[in-house]
Amino acid sequence: MKIHTDAASRLATEVVTQLPVPSRLGMLRFERLNESSWALLYLDPACERHFGLPAHELCSLIDSPYASLMEPAVRLRTHDVIQAQLATQGHYSIRYRLHTANGLLDMLEIGELCQQYGRELLRGYLVIEPYSSEATPPLDSPDSTLKLSADVYQPTTDVHLEHLIRSRAQQSLIVRLARHRYSSADPQLEAAQLITQAASEAYGIAGAAIWHLNGTQLEAVVAYRRDNDSYEYPSALDVAAYPRYIEALHSGRAIGVSNVLEDPRTEELANSFFKPRRITAILDATIRVGGEVIGVLCLEHSGSTRAWHADEAAFAGELADQYAQVLANQQRLSATHTLHLFQRAIDQSASAFILVDKNGVVDYVNPSFTAITQFSADEVRGRRLTELTALENLSELLFDTSSRLAKNNSWQGEFRSRRKNLEPYWGQLSAR
Repeated sequence: MKIHTDAASRLATEVVTQLPVPSRLGMLRFERLNESSWALLYLDPACERHFGLPAHELCSLIDSPYASLMEPAVRLRTHDVIQAQLATQGHYSIRYRLHTANGLLDMLEIGELCQQYGRELLRGYLVIEPYSSEATPPLDSPDSTLKLSADVYQPTTDVHLEHLIRSRAQQSLIVRLARHRYSSADPQLEAAQLITQAASEAYGIAGAAIWHLNGTQLEAVVAYRRDNDSYEYPSALDVAAYPRYIEALHSGRAIGVSNVLEDPRTEELANSFFKPRRITAILDATIRVGGEVIGVLCLEHSGSTRAWHADEAAFAGELADQYAQVLANQQRLSATHTLHLFQRAIDQSASAFILVDKNGVVDYVNPSFTAITQFSADEVRGRRLTELTALENLSELLFDTSSRLAKNNSWQGEFRSRRKNLEPYWGQLSAR
């Protein structure tokens, strides 16, 4: 008698047929940085027949070629959506549109977060969905034909090409700014000059300026004028007189105004600022550090009114972010320099310094501490004060909840302690 085993008891490899290759199902595997730049590290080679570009070109980290196929505003918003989905469910699923050499493509991107080489990466699949356009006329009767006339097709093509040209120019400029090495004594001013000039040329506008927001004062860092290729330094503005403009700055990423004389956000500045400078349209992007508005990048257009495209507004935000990055880097360097000077002063001080955390574990002692107590840095660092018999009373003084230090967060006075060889000594202690 032949016994047939139950399918449920068999190995999965015995009862499940081999799954098809994802690319045969129109799924393109990818791996990229978890950044708004959408920088691809890997893309399925089958992508070339859809995008018109080979995978190695789309995966270049220079110029972010894949990102240039997307609307910048949509790309930045979509990146935020991805982070929100990852935070709640560990994976994500989003849709967006690409402007490729083969035309518009509607994409579905599904992926998950992973860690590699100390960086956050996203990996998953791209699925090209059937393209749908609201502009496509319906077939009302069997005799009707789908007709794409030249007068409809040509403007669409022109808009598409203009977008691609702008995107390429914008990405190239961002890469140029990111690669720039600031060598002057004032990197902030150098960055402001570089960004305002580059922005004026990229947008084809009369000029650009960067202002710092200091309380109610907008203080000019620099203003670039394209007509005479020169830099100016306007007087400070008291923005307390322009509440609607300031409210708009704090409530959004960028302010795009096609007519500064009629827009309620800017009409307060019309007579005092815009008219004397013959400015008719502005695109202002907030400069933020740590989420706080600390300044504004102002792009100024003169002549006829100008409507700003969504990708232009998003790119203005990226330029503002470049300047914010320079400020953040300078702040870190300044803090590091100050800390270095402070540490040198402590190391060379004749007074003993000891740094302990809230648990009483020693983080640092200076050379004078060793000379006075006879404990070397290696003997005390990483150990609790309570473990060091000679320093027990110091631990009681610092962590006794009934002490004056616990009540006032500071204490100064004389205390009695012992050296490593248990020899007693009196010292003057200042604790904070």
